[in-house]
Amino acid sequence: MREAVGARRFRLPIAGAVEAPETEAASAWPPSPPRPSFAPGDIHLFRVGLDVPDHRLQRLHRFLATGERARAERFHDSRDARRYVVGRATLRSVLARYLVCAPVEVVIATEASGRPIVPSACRHGPLFFNVTHAGDLALVAVTGIAPIGVDVEEIHEIAEMERLADRFFSPEESRALRELPGDLRTAAFFRCWTRKEAVLKATGEGLAGDLGRFEVTLDPAPARVVRWDGRSGRSAGWNLRHLAPAPGFVGALALRGPIRSLRMWSWPPDGRVNPPRPASRPEPAGPRRWSMASPESPHAEDAPGAE
Repeated sequence: MREAVGARRFRLPIAGAVEAPETEAASAWPPSPPRPSFAPGDIHLFRVGLDVPDHRLQRLHRFLATGERARAERFHDSRDARRYVVGRATLRSVLARYLVCAPVEVVIATEASGRPIVPSACRHGPLFFNVTHAGDLALVAVTGIAPIGVDVEEIHEIAEMERLADRFFSPEESRALRELPGDLRTAAFFRCWTRKEAVLKATGEGLAGDLGRFEVTLDPAPARVVRWDGRSGRSAGWNLRHLAPAPGFVGALALRGPIRSLRMWSWPPDGRVNPPRPASRPEPAGPRRWSMASPESPHAEDAPGAE
């Protein structure tokens, strides 16, 4: 979640890792078909493991644009550099399937708000995408319906969780969190967090928008926008989906439009990648420290389309 577009990214204080029971079955994320069929009303969601062997990493380097390669070289942490290369190259590989071009030929531009876009349309019409990252896991969402938002977080204990909820959540959301038994609050906090961030990424506003203008559910299902600008989220056209892409992770997908078909796959299509897993210990810098979406921006992690 972001404090403002162009401002430094807010980071969740970390106290420790916790177990997360809610996980979609592995069969819900089969390997992606080499050429997935794509109709105008479809949403395609790809789960990406960012921990890859060296030989695959070297191959993925060839998919990057010149500016992306330069940014990869500027990382001080080799783990972050590897994740960035894998994530960015995978994003290009996914988009290239729809644009029918080589990954290195994909043009990714940035709107004034900071949201990344593909200026070229695929043969079905406009192409919207969003990407998110936590630890060794990334999600890439692609659709032709409308701007889309996706977010994922690794579930861990949060220092001063109630204070953060009072700051970022609506009064109703904070109240609902406090009324839960203590052992259920952490997972509920991250469900609310990811749902609100997914909505903000779909609007392109980031935290420059008014967090109090909308309210989301905290329960695992159904995920929905309860209120938007004083009316129901449904009447405002919002749709949310709860995601549990791997043990220890929770996420959300948001779209202001109908979700007729949501298909989920693992990437790469051959399935030869280490499955995403929770970190053995939390990362000290926060949930994420970089963005796969807009590497040209000096504060790309603050852009509403970034992770």
